[in-house]
Formats: sequence, C-alpha cells, structure tokens
Amino acid sequence: EADRVRAWLFANRTPLFKIDPPGHDPCSVDTMTVMGQNGQTAIEKADAYVARLRMVAEKLHESAVAYGATEDDNAAAFRQGPE
Repeated sequence: EADRVRAWLFANRTPLFKIDPPGHDPCSVDTMTVMGQNGQTAIEKADAYVARLRMVAEKLHESAVAYGATEDDNAAAFRQGPE
C-alpha cells in the first residue's frame, strides 16, 4: 500500500500544487494559489501516511521475527522432551 500511494503521489505531485489560473484576474490567481496550498497540504499528509505505513510494516516484521524465534525455541524444547 505504501508503494502504491507513493507512486501515485510521485505521478500527481505537481498537478496537486501547481494549478494554473483559468484567467489572469486577481480572483483567479488568488484562488489557484489557495488551491495549490491545499494540494501541498494533501501531499504532506499523504507523505506522512506513507511513512506511518512503512513504520507499521517494519514493526510487524520485527514482531514476526521475534515470534518466529520464540516458536523455534518452543519447538526445540518439545523435541527435547521432559527433563
């Protein structure tokens, strides 16, 4: 998911924050400036989402590795039998 969102952001980053005004009047220019700022905020939030997804994936991997080590220890103890 992180890779998918990151790829979408890469492909759409510029259109999200660089929006040409439909006219050259002050209202059009100001409106597109605000829309571009909103797009930049959306990009920043999506970047943070990707970072959190990657952190969660890393923590899940660490947990899986730790759990796997515990399972290996338990399996070895069962193979040894009662002492």
